[in-house]
Amino acid sequence: MKRLLFLLCGILILTACIGEEVKPPTNDLESETEIVQENKEEESEENARLDRPPTFEVAVSNKLYFSPRDTLCWEPEQRPCDLEKNDPQEITSELHNITVNPNDQISYEISTTEEIMEKIGDFAPEPDRVVVTRYHKGEVQEEFEMENKSFNAPEEHGLHYYLFHVIWDDEYYGEAIHGFKLYVRE
Repeated sequence: MKRLLFLLCGILILTACIGEEVKPPTNDLESETEIVQENKEEESEENARLDRPPTFEVAVSNKLYFSPRDTLCWEPEQRPCDLEKNDPQEITSELHNITVNPNDQISYEISTTEEIMEKIGDFAPEPDRVVVTRYHKGEVQEEFEMENKSFNAPEEHGLHYYLFHVIWDDEYYGEAIHGFKLYVRE
């Protein structure tokens, strides 16, 4: 019985020690930890990027209005976008007319969801440029780049349609086209 017990203990000891080589202590653990940390930082940095542009809203008399997005090109790195402008009447067909006075100030706000804010921080990336195209009576009346995030409503009364070509070409790369319409009263 003692021999059998001694034999079983010997077999257990041998099988427990086979298979894994014992290595002398090294700094490999530290470098593996550094690699894991670097991967986490890269992953975190990648996750902190927006997968779509932030929300673009038009402000009239300090009130924000929805501006539907028509087309979009959003890239993780700098690549050319080739967006076509569609008919602003079609884009804005479901919007109510916003009535303004001639020369009222029109501006825009950039925002994003709380979930995305947690991911990227306390800011939504501002576009590098916003090019505005104004249509009246079915024809392009003017095209200009917004300065200081605002412009004035036209003096000509009637319904005016706008396309906002919003461009990010620095930290983020992408473009979006949004529509909007205003009714300028006499």
